[in-house]
Amino acid sequence: NRFKTTDFWIRFLCGACFGLAFPPINFYPLIYLGIVLLIREIISSNSFGEVLKKTYSVFFWFNLIAISWICLSGFSHNAERYLIFAGLLALLAHPVFFWIPAAAFFKAYKNFRSEKFPYAYLITFPFIWTAFEYIHTLTQFSFPWLSFGNTQTYNLSKIQFIEFTGVYGLSFWICSVGALLFYLIEKIKSGEWKISSAKTIITVIIILAIYFAPDVYTLTRGSKAKYENAFTNGEISIGVVQPNSDPWERWGSKQMQFVTDYVDMIKQLKEKNPQTKLVILPETAITFYLFNTINLEKYLKIKNFVDSANTPLLVGLPYYKIYKDSTEAPVDAKRSNDGAYYDTFNAALLYEKNKTQAEYQVYKKNKLVIGGERVPYQEVLGFLKDYVTWQVGISQWQIGKDTNNFVLEDGTQFNTAICYESVYPEYFSAFVKKGADFCTIITNDGWWGKLFGTYQHNQYAVLRAIENRRWIARSANTGISEFIDPYGNKYNETAINERASFAGKIGIIKEKTFYTEHGDWLCRICLWISGAVLLFAIGAGLTKRTNRKT
Repeated sequence: NRFKTTDFWIRFLCGACFGLAFPPINFYPLIYLGIVLLIREIISSNSFGEVLKKTYSVFFWFNLIAISWICLSGFSHNAERYLIFAGLLALLAHPVFFWIPAAAFFKAYKNFRSEKFPYAYLITFPFIWTAFEYIHTLTQFSFPWLSFGNTQTYNLSKIQFIEFTGVYGLSFWICSVGALLFYLIEKIKSGEWKISSAKTIITVIIILAIYFAPDVYTLTRGSKAKYENAFTNGEISIGVVQPNSDPWERWGSKQMQFVTDYVDMIKQLKEKNPQTKLVILPETAITFYLFNTINLEKYLKIKNFVDSANTPLLVGLPYYKIYKDSTEAPVDAKRSNDGAYYDTFNAALLYEKNKTQAEYQVYKKNKLVIGGERVPYQEVLGFLKDYVTWQVGISQWQIGKDTNNFVLEDGTQFNTAICYESVYPEYFSAFVKKGADFCTIITNDGWWGKLFGTYQHNQYAVLRAIENRRWIARSANTGISEFIDPYGNKYNETAINERASFAGKIGIIKEKTFYTEHGDWLCRICLWISGAVLLFAIGAGLTKRTNRKT
């Protein structure tokens, strides 16, 4: 009977609108209909419990469409079956988080209506939702994958203004358009306005003006001409290798075979493009501890090639640190059989000519995938980490503390975001603020194959390029690898599950955008305004309750 009710289908439709708006399906106009239906569901509730019930249903369907790839990837050949459990947990648990902004908006709805301004509460929706998306990036439970702004990555003409606001400016804009559409529909549905009335026409004009404002910004700023294929402060030739190695097999006994394969691919790339100044391999391309004596032969094979080719190599690898003083070890550090404390990191290392092991530049990943790479707050909940252990060596990483750029011999700087880090806009921009002239992303999306996650992750990189007006070189183990210019155009884009390499010139840019300099300033404003709204709403609620008693 539940499946026959109108309420069920409205919630399903609402969640489906959100899910289908995301890459790679890209029916992005549905995001506005989703917001209209979501507001309807929230304000028709009678209690916070009912809000939870309704929004959980909406966002369950949303998550099922948008991120079910996590669960489905566990069924692929050779896959870690833990992914099935992790995916199911995400589908069941993540929708609960969306109750937070829904409950806050419900509180605003209850206390910001009046006979004179019955729709005043709608003003709070963009602020509350944007504040929530920002908060959802701050803890070890963060998962900013499904921010509303991420739906617009194919609309290059509409998203250029994020050089000022970041992606959460897109979320604010989307929520504003959605709230206005709800207002218009309610006025017409209630009979207060006729479709042909002057108020209706004026409201439609306002909605259209807001909707097309980003396009006007792009046109008047000349963004396309300025940033498309831009070489503002020079250029550098980059080589990208997509080895297309099995993400499960390369953690096994064929490590030397993989190293030999990488060297052969780089040799061929270098022979065709002798001007190449940097070559990039993907995340965990190397799956062994590079500086361990038992891996000396594999280490020297790469080092000798880099020395002879005189071309730096950026490569993802596991990295370990031994704490000589046990008092310096974190509480969740690992312990070896001989009693020594140590930690392992998902890292990136820059091989350079004639450098010693101690001289190599290393970056250790800061933003770790929930459950997959680390149990949230395992420093406190250490007893849980043993339940999150993959058959391959990618679980129980320690959080890196590095926020360093890599520096080439000529002084050119670049950062690398390792996989999941590329979905954190302010974190990514911090490296550009420190002086990165171009950016790199190294990732291994081979776990997901051709499921939605691979395409979504790739599309989100477009936002990072525009926010910071930087070129991005992206190396993915099984794809998608490419160059992205500061306008968001892609070049040399590879297919998924293909062995490929390419080289090309990308621009060096020194200027820093407003967003690079100031980060998520808009979100912090929304957070303060939302806090003030809730305090006022709580105060108003207490006053009403007191008045009723008296």
